[in-house]
Amino acid sequence: MLVYAGGLDEALQCVITECQQQSIPFVFALNRSALGRACVRKVPVSIVGIFNYEGAEVSHFDAAYR
Repeated sequence: MLVYAGGLDEALQCVITECQQQSIPFVFALNRSALGRACVRKVPVSIVGIFNYEGAEVSHFDAAYR
């Protein structure tokens, strides 16, 4: 559970720190529209969660090491 005193910047930093400590990959985008386009959506997206990445390992490997 994440607990923070207040403010969006502090909350975001808390989430980023937790991800780093637990070796959880994350992407931080400053632009909601760009994040929406990356998810192949025509609307702005605030947050994306991936719960099942089964089958994506090969695609990730190919994209990361080209």
